[in-house]
Amino acid sequence: MKLKKLFIIAVLAAGFVSCDSDEAGSVNQQDNKPRLNIPLSSTESAAVANTNGFGLRLFESLSSGVGEQNVFFSPLISSLNLSLLANGSAGETRSEILAALGVDDSQIGDLNTAMHKIITSLPGADNMAELTLASSLWLADFCHPSAAFTGVSADSYKSAIHTYPFRSPTLAADINKWCADNTGGAIKQLVQQSQVNNSVFCILGATVFSGQWANKFSGETVDDVFYTTNQGERSVKMMNDHRDYNISTSDKVSMLKKPFGNGSFSIAFLLPHEGIALGDAIKSLDADSWSALTDVDALKLYNVTLSVPRLDITAECDLIPHYDKLGIHEALTDNADFSNITGGKGGVALQLSLQKAKFTMDEDGAKAVAAQIDAGMPIDAGPDWTEKKDFRLDRPFAFVILENSTKVIMFAGKVECP
Repeated sequence: MKLKKLFIIAVLAAGFVSCDSDEAGSVNQQDNKPRLNIPLSSTESAAVANTNGFGLRLFESLSSGVGEQNVFFSPLISSLNLSLLANGSAGETRSEILAALGVDDSQIGDLNTAMHKIITSLPGADNMAELTLASSLWLADFCHPSAAFTGVSADSYKSAIHTYPFRSPTLAADINKWCADNTGGAIKQLVQQSQVNNSVFCILGATVFSGQWANKFSGETVDDVFYTTNQGERSVKMMNDHRDYNISTSDKVSMLKKPFGNGSFSIAFLLPHEGIALGDAIKSLDADSWSALTDVDALKLYNVTLSVPRLDITAECDLIPHYDKLGIHEALTDNADFSNITGGKGGVALQLSLQKAKFTMDEDGAKAVAAQIDAGMPIDAGPDWTEKKDFRLDRPFAFVILENSTKVIMFAGKVECP
């Protein structure tokens, strides 16, 4: 994994329909439209919860074994790409991908409809925030995908199909232009030609989130100290706020959410309890513990003094070893079955899964950008809370960005050293 600047961010879509009394009524933009709650059926909600679980496991895997490096990525884009890839595969290859996502073959329809609602509904949830989600499918000219696969790609995932000559010398340039166009120029070079020269198919995903705070930081930004785990003290620009916030706790972590715009999206800061390592806190997060943290009954309103460092992070990660760790094995071998994409041609394996992402956070709001390619190629204990509280992010912490009604995971991250 290549990580530039030290940091992790997770954007999880954590759904709160009516639980944030401080957030729901605090929007200060008069022209903001009301917060949108996106309706999901019980089976669609289960599919989203399961993909959130996958995102949390991927977050833990990316966070472990990298020391005090920062991490930032989009679990949502990984889930969308893998969901589309599952539709293009068959047999054990499909079963393993779906199992990693927390569903089985009988539930792939629910997964597709849930992803469709995410893709089509999230971008319009808040007119004071920008969210774009883009997908495209790139196929070598000898591929003959099944009609079912091209149909679900276009209808459920809004994925445009591009055809290219095998070993096209301009494939990387074409992919990079697509990424630049769909990230507002933030990610201009996702891949090099040598990385995709033998690609039989490529699945591309991109997302941009930009949101203004519902309430800006009320205090001054000052030079302050951030206490790293092993690198000593570090001087940071610390933003400060004082207002009512909801906080929930588990045995290892406390969560505070700061809303954007009309409250449809929030960033959730995850601060380990004193004496708990950040890695252990992240490892404790799964679908059940996330559901418990975001449950309305777990939230308690406090008058909080919040301190948060400014952030500016650029990250790059190779996801292949992490997919293998999470149970996606056959797709990475010459036994992989992507016949619904290739038209029956065997010997094509998933050999490239690369995501690049950027995150900034300041006094005005936050912006998160991610782009990912998945390419197939031929094989040769909590504290005693009081009613008033300081919430100082002056030591390693994690955070997520989420859409509040669906609980879909959009980004995830950890901060070891701002």
